[in-house]
This record gives sequence, C-alpha cells and structure tokens, in this order.
Amino acid sequence: MRHRCYRRAVPRALALLLGIAVAAWLALLPSPSLASPTTSAPADLFASAEAAEASMRFAEAVQLYEELLRLAPTYSKAPRARARLEDLRAHSEGDFLPLQRLETVRRDPALASSAEAILALERDAGSFPPGRVRAEARLLCGTAWLGRLENPSRAIAPLAAVLADESADPLLRRLALSQLVDARRALGDVTGAVADVDAHPDLVPALRDTVHREARRVWIRRGAVAVVGAMLVVGLAALARLARAAGVGATLKLAFRPLSALFALWLGGMGALLARGYDASDPRPFFLLGIGVLVVDIAGRAWAAAARLGLGFGVGPSLRATLCVASVLAAAFLSLDASDVAYLDSFGL
Repeated sequence: MRHRCYRRAVPRALALLLGIAVAAWLALLPSPSLASPTTSAPADLFASAEAAEASMRFAEAVQLYEELLRLAPTYSKAPRARARLEDLRAHSEGDFLPLQRLETVRRDPALASSAEAILALERDAGSFPPGRVRAEARLLCGTAWLGRLENPSRAIAPLAAVLADESADPLLRRLALSQLVDARRALGDVTGAVADVDAHPDLVPALRDTVHREARRVWIRRGAVAVVGAMLVVGLAALARLARAAGVGATLKLAFRPLSALFALWLGGMGALLARGYDASDPRPFFLLGIGVLVVDIAGRAWAAAARLGLGFGVGPSLRATLCVASVLAAAFLSLDASDVAYLDSFGL
C-alpha cells in the first residue's frame, strides 16, 4: 500500500516542479506589450517634437520634449532633446509669438534678403518683450543690412540696440559689437568705432585694441601725407626755380644722381624678392618704398641746390635733413598702409 502511494506521489511532484519551471521561464520572457513603449515610444516622441519645432509649434514641442525626458531619460537622443528643450525655454517670451515672427524671416531666404521684410521685423522687434528673441531679431536685421542688403548705415541702429539690451545674451552682444565696428569701418567712421568699443571695454577686449590701433593709424596716415606732401611741394618749387635759373639740363644734374636711383632700385627690388621668396608676402610695399625714397632724394637735392644758389628755401641743413628723414619714414608707412597693413600690425601701428 505504501509502495503504491509512493508511486502516485512521484509523478505528481515531477509535474508540479515542471509547472513551476515553465511558469518561471514564462515570467522571465519580455512581454510584447511592455517592450513596445521602451523601444518605439521615445523615438516617436522625439520625431513628433522635431516636427512640431519645424512647424513652429514651439509650445507643443516643449511638451513633447518634456514627456520624452520623463519617460525615457536614458534614451540615446535624450541629451539632444534636453538641449533643444533648454533652448526653447530660453526663447519662450511672449508665449513663443516673437520667436515665430523671427523664425518666419530667418527660415525664408527670400524674406531674409528683402529690405521690406527686414524693416518690418526691425519695427516689430521694438515691441517684443525683453529676452533673447528680441536681441536675435535685431541682430538678424543688423546683419542683413550690413551684408546682403549692403546698407551699413541702416545696420547701426539695430546693432546698437542689441548692445544696449542688458537682457541679451553676452555672445549676441559681442557679435553685435563686432558687426557694429564693421559698419563703422564701412562708413569710414573710425571715431564712432572707438566710441562703441570704449563704451563696452570688457565685451571684446581684443577688438578694442584693434580699433584703437586703427584710430592711431588714421592720425599717423594724415601726418605722413602732410610730411610727404610738404616735401613734394618744396621739391617741385625748387625744381621749377632751378629750371628757370639754370636750365633743365643743369637742374637734372643737380637734383638727380644715378647712384641714388640704383640704391632706390636695389632697395625696392631686393626687398620685393625677399618678401616673395621667403614667405610669399606682398612685394608691393618694397616697390613703393623704393619709389618713395627716390622721390624724396630728388626733392631734397633740388631743395639743397636752390638754397645754395640763393633761390629761396634758405633753412638750416639740419632742418632740411630732418625733414628728409621724416619724409622717408612717412613714405615707408604709406607704402605699407596702401598695400598690406599686416606689416603695420607686426610693428604695432
């Protein structure tokens, strides 16, 4: 009897163990209904958020990005979704209406190149609430006026407004200052550029140094032109008086020396060859310098000859030599300034 009970209990126990094993195996299998949201839902949410952003439904895009990050914070595109969410939140002033107005122009190349559209956006930006969108709209207008529309005078007002906007992003203000300086340069307003960078000395320090160097260069240029011009006037007047008093042939002998011409040719030619052969630099400054040295030499010799013959210009030799040296230096500066200012930058001028 005991043997028969034992024979019945063994199959039951084996069946129970097999059922438990099968149940455990089924429990470990992933459920199709649970696997779908973790694989397809984040991708769908991200695609829907990007589509909403592309259609300028920015509030909807914010909700979708937030939902994606809540449900799947470890999703592969979660960092990108988080960055887009932060950017949209930073441009949410006015319930995204200013951003929609800005993007309507910014995304359309035809509108971004239309003076009427840029003027309308600039006017509308004045009514935008403080924030990034207002600054970006004005920067877009200034960039368009300065670049595509080639009207730098119209670019000054919106760019200056970005600089004065304390709610604007610091990067936008730095860009606005750089473009405002470019607009001033295009208009030849170096004084205005200096005033702009001095009003914001800590915004772009390197640009401030560059603008001040350019301003100094303007004054040096004016002084160099004055010195060379005075030397030429005196030299031409001396040549005219020598020609009337001694004739053209004698004047040429007094004012022109073949050795001086050879030196000027050597100075310009060798300098140009070295510049071109050493690092492919612009050879024009050296050619212009050689010509300038020759002209100053002729003017100086004519001046000295006229003074010796009692034809006027009777100043001391030291003063005449000083003016000649200053004229050579001025000619060197003008030759660099007219051809390649990179040389002047290397000298700190």
